[in-house]
This record gives sequence, structure tokens and C-alpha cells, in this order.
Amino acid sequence: MTAAQPITVAEVAAWWPVPDAQSHKYTRGVVGIDAGSASYPGAGLLAVAGALGAGPGMVRYLGQVPSTVIVHRYPSVVAAPGQVQAMVLGSGWGELPDAKERLQRAVALQVPLVIDADALGCYLKGCRATASSPPMLGNWHDCWVQIGSMSNPIPSGQPPKPHHSWGSPCY
Repeated sequence: MTAAQPITVAEVAAWWPVPDAQSHKYTRGVVGIDAGSASYPGAGLLAVAGALGAGPGMVRYLGQVPSTVIVHRYPSVVAAPGQVQAMVLGSGWGELPDAKERLQRAVALQVPLVIDADALGCYLKGCRATASSPPMLGNWHDCWVQIGSMSNPIPSGQPPKPHHSWGSPCY
């Protein structure tokens, strides 16, 4: 693995897809969102807002916040199961009793996953997947403890390097 290198705004702009006359929702990508719960509805709203800001062709909300809450704020969101090219899941799940099943269903889609917050906890408890999970710095402690590395403490303010035995990186 090579060391992370800073990127420039120009590089991001060059990589960012720009819709053209042939573009439609499926060529631009459909992102599925499974975030939020009755206890944390704001997490679902924020995840949807972030996804819409990234410019996908469509955002599909698949979480626990009532769809009327999501669609009232973001009428372009589709609140029904269907095709997705990527999934974002975990923020605001809290203690959902079906968290492991939700993560397993997302993994079964075989699309890129962004695993965050409570789904990361599920992931660390054994529901392994091929995914990208960018946790907050506080979650790094959980990742670090999971692989038994407390004898090698986390440098202050910096996440540890991923360990090859995790199955997929915890970052």
C-alpha cells in the first residue's frame, strides 16, 4: 500500500463526472442510503443531503426514518427498493435490532459500500464485507481494539494504518 498523497482541487475536478446530453439517472449513478432511525432521524436527512450534493443521478432512501420525512424535505429522493450502484449505511442506526441483516443485505448487492458509525460497529462484530468505511477518529479506537493493538497505542489525532488481516480495511 502506498502512502496517502494530498490531491488538488484541479485533480478532483478532472475526475468528477460531468453530465452530458446522453446522461441519465443510471449513467450518473444511483446511491442507496440506509441511515437514520426513529431515534436519529437527522442522520438520514444529512446522509441524503450529502448524497444529493455529490451529484448522483438518483438517491434512493432505504432507511428507517419515515419516507414522508425524507421526501418532504427532498422530493427528488425515491423512497423504495430498487437498483443502486453504491450504498451508504450506518449513520444514526443506533441499536437497530436488524443491523447485521441490513449490512448483510447491502453486502449482497455487490456494490461499493460506505460503512459509517453504527454499521461500522456491526462490521467489527463479525459481519465482514468488502467496503470502504471512513469512520470518524473516535471510531478508529474501536478498529484498533478489534485487532488487539492497544499495546501499540494510536498516535494522538491520527488514525492507525490499516492492518492486512482485517478482511477489508477499516478506513
